Amino acid sequence: MEYVYFHELGHSLGLGHAATPTCSACDTTSAMAVGIGGSSLCFDAADNSLIGWSTPTTVIDISALTQATQLTLPSQLSGPQNFAMVTGAAAGKLFISFRRNIAPNDVPFNQQVSRPDEFR
Repeated sequence: MEYVYFHELGHSLGLGHAATPTCSACDTTSAMAVGIGGSSLCFDAADNSLIGWSTPTTVIDISALTQATQLTLPSQLSGPQNFAMVTGAAAGKLFISFRRNIAPNDVPFNQQVSRPDEFR
């Protein structure tokens, strides 16, 4: 039930919904998702940036990205600089983050990584 309060706190901070049941390309893992999973106690990187809770570790223009581009991202819970931002995209900004699968802060998912505190 805590996720409902956290979701409503997001609205109080000015956040909108990250996903709806009919959206096929939305962030269903965010606390701001509506009726999908719904138990996350983490906002996504875009929302954390919007409310001033985090800043990017890297800002890169989309024209500089290649297939060989590598980014090292710390876990979202590791500190205030915890995501990469890609600018110049047609839709505006692209936020890339890594959230660990740890209770009670995130929705469980089955993804294995070699180091649980870092995703490459």
